[in-house]
Amino acid sequence: MAAEEPPATVSKLPLLIIGAVVGLAVLVTLALIATSGTETYEPGTPEAALQDFLQAGFDGDSDAMFGLLTADSRAACETTRDRDRFDDDSYSDGLRAELEGMTVNGTTATAEVRFEHSSGNDPFDNSSWSYNERFRLEQVDGAWLIDRAGWPWPFEDCTRGL
Repeated sequence: MAAEEPPATVSKLPLLIIGAVVGLAVLVTLALIATSGTETYEPGTPEAALQDFLQAGFDGDSDAMFGLLTADSRAACETTRDRDRFDDDSYSDGLRAELEGMTVNGTTATAEVRFEHSSGNDPFDNSSWSYNERFRLEQVDGAWLIDRAGWPWPFEDCTRGL
């Protein structure tokens, strides 16, 4: 009789290595998700005032936006205020904003904001674009207010000449 050959054994080392790599990839992805998101700025800073203005725009809350304008900007926008125009939040559909930089010079500040538009939720859709807008802020009685809004278009229109 011929001797029986022992059953072939499969090395588990490659499976363990693949499992470890996949596990590490999952942990890195979760760490990136947990640390990304909206940055919150210190209250009373020009960054926080701008963030509040932009968030109100994303929410379609023109009353909150008007409350964050300087008196001159508010007066300029009130003269042309058309509720449908200012309360339309469709200009924020598929929009993301990122503060590129803030320059503070005494009681004035200039912000550069990058806006990224995406036309939909399809990850393979290349219909996206980005552009930068500037905002001018003034410190009035200790509070930072928007004097020149680069976005959204109704506020950009009425504060352009200031």
